[in-house]
Amino acid sequence: MWTGWSCPPQLTVQTGGKVILGQDLRARVVAFLTPRAKDLGGEIEIKDLDLPSQYFFRDATDKFVIGLHGDIRPGRNQIKLRSENAQGRVVSGKAGTVFINVWKAVPVAAMPLNRFDRVSKDKIGFRRVKIS
Repeated sequence: MWTGWSCPPQLTVQTGGKVILGQDLRARVVAFLTPRAKDLGGEIEIKDLDLPSQYFFRDATDKFVIGLHGDIRPGRNQIKLRSENAQGRVVSGKAGTVFINVWKAVPVAAMPLNRFDRVSKDKIGFRRVKIS
């Protein structure tokens, strides 16, 4: 006995053009952010990428462009994704977010210090902390 169609919860259909799938889209965004995040200093951790599951182009000749909304900074950053035609006009655009952690070694007191104690090398240590 036939019980009906079994369809996935989300179905996307496109005719023509091209598509960038989610995993490739994430890799492109990370590759875009990595060299720019090096200016923040320290060790960079890119996580919580909230991006579209795929990006569709109307024409196979459209160019994919990634941009930032403002300057890159520790914490949540907004990513702008867009496709441009051969003349440089924006054909479509979407947005996403990404969280960037920056880990740095900062000087801390290696032992408790009193009010008028002299600070010397033996009283200072370094601890890796998250700047965000």
